[in-house]
Amino acid sequence: MKRMVSSIAAMLVVLLLVGGIFYMINNRSNYLATDNARITADLQPVGAAAAGKLQAWNVNVGDAVTQGDALGTETTGTATTHVSITAPLTGTVIQTNATAGQIIAPGQPLAMIADLSKMHVSAYIDEDAISDVRIGQQVDVYVDADPTLTLNGHVSSIGQTAGAFLNPSVVSSGTNRDSKQTQRVPVTITVDNLQTNGIVPGMNASIRIHK
Repeated sequence: MKRMVSSIAAMLVVLLLVGGIFYMINNRSNYLATDNARITADLQPVGAAAAGKLQAWNVNVGDAVTQGDALGTETTGTATTHVSITAPLTGTVIQTNATAGQIIAPGQPLAMIADLSKMHVSAYIDEDAISDVRIGQQVDVYVDADPTLTLNGHVSSIGQTAGAFLNPSVVSSGTNRDSKQTQRVPVTITVDNLQTNGIVPGMNASIRIHK
């Protein structure tokens, strides 16, 4: 009896190992996964038009604005010229440190506006796997803030450069293959209903691309 129990236990262990190996092979064959991803949105800074004094500032974090809306007014020169500071796009004010009465310099950032209606996922895929990625592929998206939530999306764009191309200083100076750094290619994933699930730009995410 004892020998039979041991045999059954051994068989169960073998079955679990075989099942685990099969799952890993199947997962790698059918999906490309990474946790190097985050929620992003179209952002636009609001800057001072010229040197002067911020006469009025009318918005706070969380306010919805429409492109062209007057966000504030500054006086320039001899304080007789009034310049309106307007919203560069339609969206939501997600950051501002401007206060009426402060002295401002040309181009000084006063606020940041994000179009939260067009949030998407930016993922970074290793260069040796990017050949498996194509426009239109189905993607499963998991947000760290809510592990129970699975969102559906698709690959909408694939970057045309790898990570270090525009910043050569981050590339390893080694000449051997072993000393090279693996570069990553940015991939944009469009996801439905991001805004309705309490998700905000900057949140971490994981993705699984269907091959």
